[in-house]
Amino acid sequence: MKESNLSIHTFVDASKTAYAACIFLRSESSMGSVTVQLLQARSRITPMKTITIPRLELMAATIGARLFSSVTQALKLPNVKAYFWTDSSTVLTWITSREQWSVFVINRISEIRKLTTSEDWFHISTDQNPADILSRACGPKQLQKHKWW
Repeated sequence: MKESNLSIHTFVDASKTAYAACIFLRSESSMGSVTVQLLQARSRITPMKTITIPRLELMAATIGARLFSSVTQALKLPNVKAYFWTDSSTVLTWITSREQWSVFVINRISEIRKLTTSEDWFHISTDQNPADILSRACGPKQLQKHKWW
């Protein structure tokens, strides 16, 4: 299969409980058949210190960018088309704008920009975001019932 028929989709999300990222590989055959496979997912419990939801969403975007970088290196896919999806318009603004933000935001945005390009970041509704379930407290049985898992 040609690399031009492959794309990697990284989804990120956060809640008061956790923040997470998951990566899917989308492939399209020459016949037009599409398959999507989960490559990797990662979640983190939110710190004990109170952090705003936009900052947690930014932390999710950061682990998403890191995960994307490690997956593309491991699979030797340096030029694969990438899509990054978040339901946070605040994070999208931080990534795409050149304004001066707080040190916390600047440090994470700098890392995200080193690993991704701002043009590859898009908005997705919460109900369509597969990372949403990872950022919530759910058990294995709930996860199995979810349409993305």
